Formats: sequence, structure tokens, C-alpha cells
Amino acid sequence: MRIVKSFEDVQVVLREILDWKSLLSTKDWDFKKLRIKNASPAVDPNDYVILDQLPEQVKKITQTTIPPTTPVSGGIISSPSSGGGSGTVTHTGLLVTGRLLIGNGGSDITQGSLTDETNNNVSSTSHGLVPKGPSDATKFLNGATTPAFAQVKDSDLSTSDITTNNVSTSKHGFTPKLPNDATKYLDGTGSFSVPSGGGGSGALVFLEHHAASSSSSLDFTTFYSSSYDKYLFVVVGLLAATDGVDLYFRVSTDGGSTYDSGTNYNYVGTRYQDNGTSAGFNGRATNQIKIVGAGGIGNASTDSISLSMYLYNPGSSALYKQVTYSGSMFIASVNSGSFLFTEGQGGYKSATAVNACRFLLSSGNIASGDIYCYGVSKS
Repeated sequence: MRIVKSFEDVQVVLREILDWKSLLSTKDWDFKKLRIKNASPAVDPNDYVILDQLPEQVKKITQTTIPPTTPVSGGIISSPSSGGGSGTVTHTGLLVTGRLLIGNGGSDITQGSLTDETNNNVSSTSHGLVPKGPSDATKFLNGATTPAFAQVKDSDLSTSDITTNNVSTSKHGFTPKLPNDATKYLDGTGSFSVPSGGGGSGALVFLEHHAASSSSSLDFTTFYSSSYDKYLFVVVGLLAATDGVDLYFRVSTDGGSTYDSGTNYNYVGTRYQDNGTSAGFNGRATNQIKIVGAGGIGNASTDSISLSMYLYNPGSSALYKQVTYSGSMFIASVNSGSFLFTEGQGGYKSATAVNACRFLLSSGNIASGDIYCYGVSKS
């Protein structure tokens, strides 16, 4: 603050005020009393500088007009005259907004192309790229140590007792878990049930079948089930390879590994001819149950035997096992060709449970024919 003590001091103050007024009203001076135009070279760090005092790089920027950029559509983009590399980048397609054009400095790169490079493929130890597709819709990328496209195998699947995807009336699906009951079958509602007409006592359920072809025997090893205590064996068109042989029946207590040929069987039967004659046959403590005896079965091309035989209580560990049978046959060598009827019964004198059985001839093979086994429903 200036202290005014005399008239001279007043004059000084008035000149300073007038000078500041002049500075405020002109555009040629700054507040440090330096001319803005045609100023001398700056001395003080706070002074304006003249053009000659600027570096050359700054002069070029201030003196150059940079044109606005425009989209490039095809053609050649030249490299700058100095700095930033050299050469040209050639683009043969349309540059699209949002895409990056990349050059490797040595050769052209086609936009969007990839090569079969496997170095960075995914593995069990690191994330990575998906391997090249195999062009096979049946193959899928697996989780092996080195993942690869492969077909899904049955052994890859895991099953459990989940009913969510079971078959139903509204969708395809999996078969429901088996009920372990040979009398039940999968019905049209997607459940296991006893077939219509098969739920009553005496209904037949097919269990096992064997066809003869020069066979030494026909063995039944899978028919037995605790669901039944009565079984029906149906013999259809059985033909012997040797003339005049008998049909035998034996049982097994070890699932068919061996068949008892000891003296544990009894039987009795009758054979009737169409000329009115008949003949009986029987045996005690024999090696098998004789089903057809008194002249046996023929082997002519027209000969055959068909019959039905019931086996009772084979699984019992307290009762002896019994069979009953009846059937018919034609034998060309009897009375110039005769139809015959045979019936009888027999037993296995053992309380041990029976779980397999065998049909065989007294001599030679069974040339042809079929035998079927059915379980007789208890309820």
C-alpha cells in the first residue's frame, strides 16, 4: 500500500492508475507490460515466447493442418514416410467397423483365417483352444488328458435307479427297473404287470425253448423260478436219428453241471396203437424216467412224437418230484404205419431241489424237433 504525504505522491498514484487503465483497454500488452504482438524474445520464465523460440517439432505441428480421417474400403494403406515401420498393408476386402486389421510385418494375413495350430489346445492341465472339428456329428470332445473328439461308448454311460427318464405314455425313455418276477411284462402304461388273461391260476408263462439238430440231448437250465411249482414241457415233432429208441427224462440238482443217472427214478406208462392193441412199460429204481417205451420212436421221415409233460414241485426240499405226460406219435414201421397214443407218470425219489432237466434218447441223437417250457401261474 502506498502512503501519500505530498502532492507529488498524488501525481504518482494518478499516473499508475492511468497506466493500468491503458493496459486494461488495449490488446497489445499483457499485465507485465510486454507486447503480445511483435514481442521481444522472452526472458522471464513467465513471459510469452516468440515463434523463433519454439522447437522445430512444435513449429511443424502448429503449421500443419491434419485432414479428417475417412473410412477405407479396399486398396493399399501406405506406411508413413518416417518412423513406425515400413512397407505396405494390402487389404482385398471391405474393412468393417469394429474389426482390427493386423499385419505381421513379413507377409499378408487374410482377414479371419485360422491355421491348424495345436500348441495352445485345451488339456487337462490348462485352459486352451478347442481342437479342430472332425466334421463328424457322432463325435464329441471328451475329457481325456489330451482332449480329443471321439464317439460316446456304452461303457462311458453310468446307470442308477432314477425313474425320471423312464418310458411313459407321453415320451420315449428308459425301461423301468426289472421286478425280478417272470410272470410280469412291461405293459402299455410303462409298468411291469401280469398279462391280461395270465393273472389267473393255471396261466402259462413261456420260460425256455430248445430246438434239436442231431443233438445228443436237449437241456433246460434257466427255466426254474421260485414263482412256480408246476411246469409244462411241450414236445413238438421230435424225430429220432435211430429207429426204435425210447425217450428219457433226467434231472439235475446243480443247475445242469451234472445230471443224476443213479437209481433214483420210478415210472409207469402205457402205449396204445390204432389197431386196438396196447402195451405197458414200467420201472423201479432206474437211471431215468422212460416217457415213451414198448417199441420206442421211429426214424422214418414221416415219424415224430408230440406230447405234453408236467413237472411238479421241482424246487421242494421236502417232496419227491413227480411228472405226468400224454401224447401221440406216428411210427411207419408199426403195422405198416400206425398212430399211437402214450401216457404215463414217473417220479424222482429225492427231496433235494431240482433246478435243471434233460431230454435224451436211449440210443443215438435227436434228429430234429422242439421242446418248450412254460411256468404255470399259481395265482
